[in-house]
Formats: sequence, C-alpha cells, structure tokens
Amino acid sequence: MKFDTRQAGVDEENRRTPYVLLSRCFEFPGPATIEWHDGLDYDGGGEIVSITLSKARVFMKLDRAMDFDVSFQISDRKFAQLSTYLKRMLDQRIHSEE
Repeated sequence: MKFDTRQAGVDEENRRTPYVLLSRCFEFPGPATIEWHDGLDYDGGGEIVSITLSKARVFMKLDRAMDFDVSFQISDRKFAQLSTYLKRMLDQRIHSEE
C-alpha cells in the first residue's frame, strides 16, 4: 500500500516529493514493513505500533518515536478496500474512524 504524491511512472532517481509505503509478505510470517521518502532522502524500518484510519487520513505510529500523518481523497468503494486491506495487513494495530 503506497501513499504517494507523484504519478506512477515518474523517474524515482530525481524524486523530491514524499511517499509512505507499507508492505507485508503474506506467504511467510512476519510483521508489515514501512519505508518512506521525506522529499530529500529514503528511509525505513521500525515496527508499526498503531494506525488510525479515517476516510481522508491515516495516522501511523512507529516504535522509533516517529509518526506519519497522511491525508488523501478516495471514493467510498476504494476506502472500503483500503480499510479491509490494512486490517488484514496489520491485524489488531488498526483503528477505524468511519
């Protein structure tokens, strides 16, 4: 699941805009992972402690004393898909404000 400020297909080598990427391998046991670009550099790691999801926002807390607050606009149908996917990916760490 990627929250990105750029269109797909743009050259990553010259990135100057932020994104947050959450991923999890469902084939093998293990926690979800996170990586991000802050507009200047790439970083990642840390365990996702909790996520609060609403129709226009996701707030993530990491165990590295870091938080991410991402705003977005999506349809009701896409939001339902996002909510289902994140709940599957993050088990009990997600809270919805629907």
